[in-house]
Amino acid sequence: MKWLESQWSDETWTNTDTDGTSAVCFAMAVRCGYLKQVQSMLEERPGLINIVNSNNGYTPLATAVRQGDINTIRLLLLSGADLEQPSAAGLTPLHLAVLAGNVELTELLIDRGADFHARDWNGRRIEHYAVDSCDLGMIRYVFDKGGDVSVEDNNGWTPLFRALCQGAKSSVIEELVARGSDVNLKDRAGLPLASVAKILKNRYGQNRDSILRLVDCNYPHEKAQANFTRLTKKVYSIHSMLKLL
Repeated sequence: MKWLESQWSDETWTNTDTDGTSAVCFAMAVRCGYLKQVQSMLEERPGLINIVNSNNGYTPLATAVRQGDINTIRLLLLSGADLEQPSAAGLTPLHLAVLAGNVELTELLIDRGADFHARDWNGRRIEHYAVDSCDLGMIRYVFDKGGDVSVEDNNGWTPLFRALCQGAKSSVIEELVARGSDVNLKDRAGLPLASVAKILKNRYGQNRDSILRLVDCNYPHEKAQANFTRLTKKVYSIHSMLKLL
């Protein structure tokens, strides 16, 4: 894909100008957080500010966000970095900050005008990435900022639906349910959310009854019925043993 290579030519990416500043050197300086070198290189070649790394599809700003380097991020923003340029997977710098669970970076990018409602190629927004971060603090921050618990991706998955599929902790599920997530939702394939919870109940190495209790309206009845069935089997077994005596 051409856009993965760069908005610039291959020659721009690999060659140096008369001052010896190459895009590769600039990308390395950003990754390592060498502020003086980054600033100097941008003065020599301002066009490097939004160049895309042909190896991973990340802009300098996205790279700095992944590194969690707030000082480099501030410098790049002051130098005119594009807040919305996506990565190869369609993730904006804001998506990456949320995914990393870094509230400070997320707040900085939002304050600088990052699109709160931007979607990746799969239709996911920061509400979904907050869930993927597995960080309760980030989840609360995003939804306190106005995040929508009902927002769906291309599969029809809300943050709660995605949390279940990702094996999120019960505290995350409880938080999303408490904020009004629809527990009766079906995805685009027609699969009910409660069915997902049942299917994945034991997938992540622990019994997930606590999750079922939160998202399945029929759970108490089904649990009681299962207990009653086990009890009657035990009673029947005892009666059978007594008859043999």
